[in-house]
Amino acid sequence: MKIPYRNPWLIGIVILVIIGGIWWYRSRSNTTTITPTTAQVERGTLVESVNGSGSVVAKIQADVSASGQGRVEQLLVKDGDIVQADQALLRIKSLATPQDIAQAYASLLGDIEATTTAEQKLQDAQQNEIIAKTSLSGSTLAYDKSKIDAQKTVTDANKTAIDAASTQAAADTDLEVVSAQTGGKSAGLGQQSAKIKGQVDVKTAQKALQEDQRDYDSAALKTTSAKQSYDAAKAGLTASRLNYQSLTNQLLTAPVGGTIMNLSLIEGSTVGSGTSESSSTPLFSIIDLTSLRAQVAVNEVDISSVKIDQPATLTFDALSGKTRTGKVVNIDRLGTTTSGVTTYNVEITFDITDETIRPGMSVNADIITAQKNDVLLVPNAAVKPQGDQNVVDVIHNGATTTVPVTIGSSNDLQTEIIEGLQQGDQVITSDTATTGTSAFSGGGFQFGGGGIRR
Repeated sequence: MKIPYRNPWLIGIVILVIIGGIWWYRSRSNTTTITPTTAQVERGTLVESVNGSGSVVAKIQADVSASGQGRVEQLLVKDGDIVQADQALLRIKSLATPQDIAQAYASLLGDIEATTTAEQKLQDAQQNEIIAKTSLSGSTLAYDKSKIDAQKTVTDANKTAIDAASTQAAADTDLEVVSAQTGGKSAGLGQQSAKIKGQVDVKTAQKALQEDQRDYDSAALKTTSAKQSYDAAKAGLTASRLNYQSLTNQLLTAPVGGTIMNLSLIEGSTVGSGTSESSSTPLFSIIDLTSLRAQVAVNEVDISSVKIDQPATLTFDALSGKTRTGKVVNIDRLGTTTSGVTTYNVEITFDITDETIRPGMSVNADIITAQKNDVLLVPNAAVKPQGDQNVVDVIHNGATTTVPVTIGSSNDLQTEIIEGLQQGDQVITSDTATTGTSAFSGGGFQFGGGGIRR
């Protein structure tokens, strides 16, 4: 069998052609084109806002509870009714025994008497304190005056002594000298006497002041003690009165005006201690729906820009697609810190009352902190820092130019352009890379024949 001849040069040329074809195919199939994304400079309104989330709360709300065990004898309202403050709501018939009621009443009378006695003792103590304080004020003035008088007396005596010494120095005859010496001795004695008298008067006034101070301190302590006794007596009286009321028939009235909510009682229901509706469990609530407001938490970084009367837009998780407007009416001064993050509660009232909005609903608020009208705006992505200035890439007649700009306010989406651009300019916001792919029929390069024969 004859072995076919293979020319090595021809084989090498074929290999080079294959490698070149592969390179050419790959370079054609991975062509990358950079296409800029642009936006047009427009005039419009720039709105700056602060976001907060929270819930709907009622400014005016109260729970209605029974003070003791009883049975609903008459129900005067139903769920959803609007009531006025002090309006009768329901009557409860007591289930207590006559003996329990009599004992509670006797205890109430005893506490009334004890409170009256304690109040009289407090009034007496307060009057004694006033008298002691008046006396203390008088003795304080007397003590101050005694020090002034003592100083004046010493000063006058010193002046008399000085005058006597001057007279003695000026005496010419023996008789005048003797007379002057006698006057000098008398002045000296008077000076010493005045000093001693002044000291005695001051000590006497000081002692009276100290006694009055002790009397006042004692009177003040007695007043404090009497006040504590009176407060304890009042607390006991309140407890006795509530206990007595809980054992008697009750007529419950509305503590505030509003809408009856969560009322499920019926006539004949048992309420109070020892039942499913205990005295600590509200029978129902009264909520003034006109007092509803959104209470949202605002981050400490943003709270300084929030002001009273700023407008807000509100949305609700439970009311899909519903948007309401309102305004800020209160900003808490004390923040709440959770996991190292401090927030401040902001209250927002609704511009329009809406019955579909209920207390407890989740709410999100966008508080408008600033608004500029008729300003030039570009997307935030168009503005880039370059050194100590900001620049924007502008496309004009197919050419790209980097333009320095002066910017103003901004929000999450747009930036105000004060100087550097004109309305209608096309600015680059990003560059998008696109890769092209070329396809060839025939599945690529194919070589048949099992080789080259010579």
